[in-house]
Amino acid sequence: AKYPELDELNAMTSPSAESAGLVTKWLLAEGVPTANMSLGSPADHIVLNIDSQLASYLFRADLRTATNVITGQRGLLTVGSIYLPRSLHAHVDAVFGLTGLPLPPRVNKRSALNYPDVTPDVITKVYGISGVE
Repeated sequence: AKYPELDELNAMTSPSAESAGLVTKWLLAEGVPTANMSLGSPADHIVLNIDSQLASYLFRADLRTATNVITGQRGLLTVGSIYLPRSLHAHVDAVFGLTGLPLPPRVNKRSALNYPDVTPDVITKVYGISGVE
């Protein structure tokens, strides 16, 4: 096949058993409940569902809440750097979710412009194509 199958991509991008084990061991030792950890989809990352207090402790990070005055969206921002034990540096490529604000809500331009539904009748009338069912 020209392109790898999904299971082949997952095998190439998933953390090794050693890396996942070391990260999980550290998280458990730091007090993260097993129920708050999961493998992402695709399985190339570990997802934590933790509150800001535990995240601040875990990553030794100064977290601040920021609010977009236009949309009212709130997000956590890290002031300064985050901590990760040196023994995990070779096993963790990135930590997401601690730096940045949520994207503003998207406007559905199609519904805002009130385009008609594309039906066989529309294709025939607008484009002059016959035999469309």
